[in-house]
Amino acid sequence: MLNNEQIKKALQEQGMSIGLVAKAIGVTTPTVSATIARKGTSKKCAKAICLAINKPIEDVFSDQPKYFKDDKSEFKQQALQRIANGF
Repeated sequence: MLNNEQIKKALQEQGMSIGLVAKAIGVTTPTVSATIARKGTSKKCAKAICLAINKPIEDVFSDQPKYFKDDKSEFKQQALQRIANGF
């Protein structure tokens, strides 16, 4: 599990921000922030955060099994697509 600060740092390392993730998926910055802080429960935000930092949802949000239940194959498909597209 990554905590709030670790997720923010991982976003920064990828050249991303909470605001960029929010804009990309059409939600507000506070919605993404709440998901990161575990004060909100948006699966859409959780997935977007994980894609932005290139980590599986079950690693980042291991304390939120509702986010990743039955989604391992989806993450693998997304990873394969990124590989096929040259990242």
